[in-house]
Amino acid sequence: MKFLTLLLGVMVVCAIQLLATEKNHYDSDFFFGTVYLKNGKVIHGEIKHELNPAIIVLKRQNITQAFTPQLVNYFQYVDEENDKIKTFISLYKETKDSGYFRRIFFEVLVPGQLNLLKTSKRIINPESNKSMRYKKSREKYVFLHKYFILSNKKLLNIKDFEKEMKSVLGEDLFAVQEFIKEKDLNLNGETAYIQVLNYYNQISN
Repeated sequence: MKFLTLLLGVMVVCAIQLLATEKNHYDSDFFFGTVYLKNGKVIHGEIKHELNPAIIVLKRQNITQAFTPQLVNYFQYVDEENDKIKTFISLYKETKDSGYFRRIFFEVLVPGQLNLLKTSKRIINPESNKSMRYKKSREKYVFLHKYFILSNKKLLNIKDFEKEMKSVLGEDLFAVQEFIKEKDLNLNGETAYIQVLNYYNQISN
């Protein structure tokens, strides 16, 4: 797959979102898919993507196996709820302790010259203990989503998507800015990121 080659050398631009929900299909359901291991083995079966800890569980026939990001190149499954194929790749990411890297799973939202990736983590809702009033409605998990742009072996942490775009889009920046104005995009979420990077990848080819 073309984008897998592109992901070998990366620049990562990161944005964060917190979403509260009662259910996340990543660690609730099994979907039919394929796991591509680092040892070259390819396994088909029902896949369950767990967030805490970050592993994938695969069922086939009477066998159940668990795989960490260290063992996996990438995996795909058919998301029947949204009628789409989802792809996740294992890449090294620097931890909070500077200089230390570990592999994690990234969902590939947009493949291309610039790749949009996403990670998800389930945490306890920080609002749940602030008040006993409406406590039941606050007893939800919060899903922490981080978004990344990958290209060219550099790492950037994005705090302003529009500002960071100026450092990565080169001569196509003006065309992308015109596209954003035309579509009246608010650059603070996944939908806008996908639209912008899909457009950039189309005009840059």
